[in-house]
Amino acid sequence: MCEQCTGVLETTSHIFSECPGATELWTRVGITEDSIPHRHHWLIGTALPLPQEVHLDVIMLILRQIWKAHNALTFDKRATTTREVLQQVLDNLNSWQGCYKKQKTQLRAWREY
Repeated sequence: MCEQCTGVLETTSHIFSECPGATELWTRVGITEDSIPHRHHWLIGTALPLPQEVHLDVIMLILRQIWKAHNALTFDKRATTTREVLQQVLDNLNSWQGCYKKQKTQLRAWREY
């Protein structure tokens, strides 16, 4: 059962798109719950007007940070705000810039979005 949502089964769809924290995060990024594919979370955000060259990497990073926030609540009883999750995503994007020399402009577009 979800630590945050009383009586709700903890599925991948719930963790990554239906749980209030995930829903708020996606909304802040400009993605509505209606546009989130429940079986293929890595397709989230494909309709955004952002470079596709780094799309998968950025979405997977966001999913990873959602997972880490979920685990912090489940195992450490430490709630993480949406702002903190997004800050972790931005910090990771900054740290990984050196790995994306050819896609630096595309990665910056996602970061600034």
